[in-house]
Amino acid sequence: MSDSLSLMALAISVIALGLSIYLYSKCFTTTKEKVDVLTEALNSKVVKAYVKASEAKERRKLSKRYMILKVLGKSSSMKEIQEVVEEGISKLFGNSAISLIQPRILYYNANTGKAILRFRASYKWRLIASLGLSEGLSNTLILVPARTTGTLKKARKYADTP
Repeated sequence: MSDSLSLMALAISVIALGLSIYLYSKCFTTTKEKVDVLTEALNSKVVKAYVKASEAKERRKLSKRYMILKVLGKSSSMKEIQEVVEEGISKLFGNSAISLIQPRILYYNANTGKAILRFRASYKWRLIASLGLSEGLSNTLILVPARTTGTLKKARKYADTP
């Protein structure tokens, strides 16, 4: 919602700037008067608010989440699980999506058959969709998302319980 609001504010300010240029170019004859009018139009509160919002969005750190996966099939290693996850993402969304989602298997408990996968929170549904595709790609492993948490401590607790 904030993206659409800031985009609307930018559009309004650009329209206001265009109208200012058009109207004041007819009224003012010297270059100095025209430059003063343009700088006044560019100093509007709307433009400043948009710039501030976009800078804050760029500085924001993308949060990580932890997904507990049930690993069904023949017992495997963390490396095999990582390869299956990355293969599913690359087949569905391409290789560039792997760097966006940043999936990483952090922990695997062979006794309970659960693994912990760290990923970027904003790509949760893409990851779940790619896990569904990875079932068809791998003949030996099926990865079923069981739960998502925000901390590694909780994720380890869920992964260690049968």
